[in-house]
Amino acid sequence: MSLISLLLVLLIEQLQPSSLRQPVLRRYLQLADRVADRLPLAQRRQGWLAWALAVLLPAGLSALLYYLLDAVGWLLSLPWLVAVLHVCLAYRPFGQPLARIRDALDMGQEQQARQWLADWKQVDVMALPHHDVLRQALEQGTRDAHRQLFGVLAAFLIGMLLGLGPAGAVLFRAADVLAQHWRQPRAGEDAAAHALLTDVSRQAWNWINWLPARVTAASFAVAGNFEQALDNWRFQMQGLPASVSDTDTDADTLVQATAMGAIDLSWPLPAAVGTPRLPAPQDLPAADAPGASMLVEQPGLRSLQALSGLIRRALWLWCLLLALITLTRWVS
Repeated sequence: MSLISLLLVLLIEQLQPSSLRQPVLRRYLQLADRVADRLPLAQRRQGWLAWALAVLLPAGLSALLYYLLDAVGWLLSLPWLVAVLHVCLAYRPFGQPLARIRDALDMGQEQQARQWLADWKQVDVMALPHHDVLRQALEQGTRDAHRQLFGVLAAFLIGMLLGLGPAGAVLFRAADVLAQHWRQPRAGEDAAAHALLTDVSRQAWNWINWLPARVTAASFAVAGNFEQALDNWRFQMQGLPASVSDTDTDADTLVQATAMGAIDLSWPLPAAVGTPRLPAPQDLPAADAPGASMLVEQPGLRSLQALSGLIRRALWLWCLLLALITLTRWVS
C-alpha cells in the first residue's frame, strides 16, 4: 500500500500542485508556537516537553488514526496515507526553481536567474557573482530534494515497516519545519526561551535526520557515479563531529557532497565555476565513450541538468524498492 500511496501522491503532485500544503504547515506552526507559549520554559526538560507535544504528538495521532482506519479496511487507510504524504512530501517546490534557474542561465538572463534563486531561498542574492548562482542552485536543490522528498520517503518507509503508517513522514517533516521555525526569534519571545527551543529542536532534528540523510546519500550514489559519490562521502565524513547533535549542517553537507559526486563533480565545489550554454543532446559525451572523463572539473549548466536527472533516477529507484517490498509482503 505504501507504493500505491506514493504513486498517487506523485500523480496528484504533477496534475494539481498542492494548495493545501502551505496552509497546513502554517497552521501547524501556529499551534506549535501556542504550545510553547503556554509552557514555562525555564528548564531543559520543559523545552523537550514542548518539542514532544509539537512533534511526537502529531506523529502518534497519525499512526493511531491509520491503525484505526486500517482495522476497518485498507480502502479507508489508503486515503489517509495519501493525504498525509501529500502534505509532507513535495517535488515541484524545488524541481521548478531548479529548471527555471537552469533555463535563465542558459539564455544569458543572469538577473532573472538571481531572482528565481532569491525567491527560492528567501534571501537577497542579487549581488551574487555569476558562478555563485550556479553553485547555490546546486546545493539548495540537493538540500531540498533530501528534506522535502527522499528524507520523507525514508522516514515514511521506516514507519510503514514498523506498522506506524505515515508517522515516520510526519515525524521527519514536523521536526524539520519546527527546527527552522523555532530558530527565528518571534515578537515578544523571551530570549532564554528562544535559545532553549532553538537548541532542543536542533538536537532533535539532528538525531531524526541522521539515518534518512545517509539513506538519501546512498540513493544518490546508486543512481549516479557510485565511485565518485563514495569518494566525496569519505572526504566529507572526515570532518564530521563526534556527536550527532553537534551541528545541523553536517547531514545536509554529506547529502550535497554525495550528490555532487553522483553527477561527476568533486567536493567541495570550486569557488569559481563556469556556465557554458547547454549543448544539444547529440553533443553530450557518452558516459561509456572511450577516453571520456567521468569527472567534470568545473560545474556548468550541464551539472544542473545532471542533478535534475539524478533526482528523477533516485525517485524511480525508490519506487522500485517499494515495489519489491510490496511484492515480498504479498508473497509471504
